Amino acid sequence: MRRIDTFPTHKIGELSYRAGQVFPFGASIVDGGVNFSVYSKDAVGCTLVLFHHSQPKPFAEIPFPDSFRIGNVFTMLVFGLNIETVEYGYRFDLASILTRDETGAPMLAPPLLESLARDPVLGKTKLIAEAWDAGELYQVGSFPSWQRWSEWNGRYRDCVRRFIKGDAWMAAELLQRISGSPDLYAGRQPVSSINLSPAMTDSRCMTWFPIMKNTMTPTGKTTGTAAAIITPGTAAGKEPLKTGKCWISVSAR
Repeated sequence: MRRIDTFPTHKIGELSYRAGQVFPFGASIVDGGVNFSVYSKDAVGCTLVLFHHSQPKPFAEIPFPDSFRIGNVFTMLVFGLNIETVEYGYRFDLASILTRDETGAPMLAPPLLESLARDPVLGKTKLIAEAWDAGELYQVGSFPSWQRWSEWNGRYRDCVRRFIKGDAWMAAELLQRISGSPDLYAGRQPVSSINLSPAMTDSRCMTWFPIMKNTMTPTGKTTGTAAAIITPGTAAGKEPLKTGKCWISVSAR
């Protein structure tokens, strides 16, 4: 556990906080609390919103003061959160490349992915795969899981975007996607599918960006969620960015 200055400088309700540190991005445990670090190139403001599990209304909203901003990064160290029960997870970008053998052919049971799935040190973490790679291997719904790997559901993303855009005949597929994609994940756990729409901050529509070490996502076991709400600004040479949200999970058992 890393230590930074733990003397709070601000207080809201029962929570106290101070400026945090830039790295690592996302939410990370430090001595005394949880450090939040959110990068957004064109945002003019950011607010940390804290929820209790299954409660639609937040119990705290903490705007990042201007003095907590370092360049394009908003930082905040929050005291008073239950850091003993925080779960960690890891997202693997373009993870399908890890399923290929030395000839480039995909394997049904890649040994590296199996070893990660069965590793005792990683046993209590979430493993999330971006189930495709740059070589056009697309494994959404079929990524080797050993009942441990979850997948970014790219089919959900594509369907929701097309539905919002107004493409015809999307309602039937949308029903599949918002009900957990049973056509892709039948017989697997509900957490096998991680739904996303855009996956970058400063997007021109709502962004779901679940991160704990840039990877955590809410599950049925969560007891709390935090959301960093970005107030978009105007990018150079572009139209003003519309409202977006960057959701940060601080999930716990």
